[in-house]
Amino acid sequence: LRIQVKNWPRFGTKGLHVIARVNVPRDLPLRAELGVGELTVDGTASDLDVALGVGEVNITLPKEAIGSVDLDTGIGEANLVAAGRRYERAGLLARELHWDKGTGRAGVTVDCGVGEIDVTLR
Repeated sequence: LRIQVKNWPRFGTKGLHVIARVNVPRDLPLRAELGVGELTVDGTASDLDVALGVGEVNITLPKEAIGSVDLDTGIGEANLVAAGRRYERAGLLARELHWDKGTGRAGVTVDCGVGEIDVTLR
């Protein structure tokens, strides 16, 4: 399944925005790409691959399903809450955060060019 907004104006989009809610089976791998904006993922229990150019990514996942998390932001912040601990990376140039202490089989990869990544494993 591929969902795409076509012919979105490149300039003059003041006040124009899209709010979309997509429900997918939690046990299927998910890949999400967004140029600019805010992306929220909640509850998936399989591999997750997110790419965001500019904006904010908020992810909440079941801790028992996740084995590893790789976060990469060019400029901004990367935050992970897992196993009762908070891990943070912030700054002006390439910030990466790698965690592989989970008991699950799924992997999470998030790449955000400019912005903030927040991942919580509950």
